[in-house]
Amino acid sequence: ITQFLGIPFAEPPVGELRFQKPVPHAKFTSTYDATEYGLPCSQKIFRSKLSLMKNVNKTGEDCLHLNIFVPKIVGNEKYPVMLFIYGGSFIHGASLAYDGGILASYGDVIVVTINYRLGPFGFLSTGDEELPGNAGLWDQHLAIKWVKDNIASFGGDDSRITVFGESAGGSSVSFQTLYPGNKGLFQNAIAESGAASAFWATVPASDAFDNAKKFAEKFDCDTSNSQTIVRCLQ
Repeated sequence: ITQFLGIPFAEPPVGELRFQKPVPHAKFTSTYDATEYGLPCSQKIFRSKLSLMKNVNKTGEDCLHLNIFVPKIVGNEKYPVMLFIYGGSFIHGASLAYDGGILASYGDVIVVTINYRLGPFGFLSTGDEELPGNAGLWDQHLAIKWVKDNIASFGGDDSRITVFGESAGGSSVSFQTLYPGNKGLFQNAIAESGAASAFWATVPASDAFDNAKKFAEKFDCDTSNSQTIVRCLQ
């Protein structure tokens, strides 16, 4: 298996880009070192024995990376592609917790694992145009588009892309299949233990501003309107 780790697909979502839709990463002007995983996205680490994240010691906002696991290339063979979206209640999880090389070697497929923003960084919303929310889902969409545009360079067949995920990742897959902007970007979808219709997968839009206000109050922000909340938190 050949691994390409920690490839950034978006600019670091910090400063004015915090909470916003991801911006595609600029083209590289030199060789990129893809030998180490990137940071998991900012989150609280759960240290239980069963946690996949128990050995993670550092997270950060500059986290929008993906990893590619490629079987041995024989001639001009193009492998089908499976892009995995992790679960974790939309508040924890990371691509580095899942070794895509195992599935790649046994399944003769290219496996891609991605990071997306979690918790308030990925899903804070004021319920209006100031901060529509769901940045984490937009991260997933941009990663899917990156794979569609670039996977052929890694030996992948961009006409045979399957998006799959479990739990919150399964719900994410369901959301991505519903988004018209993904038309043509992938051909198959597998949602494991999650769906867009799951009661835990959504929050009423009517609660968005109050939730954002409560979060901003923890940082002594002016919460009189959406703009002051967003500017303070950025």
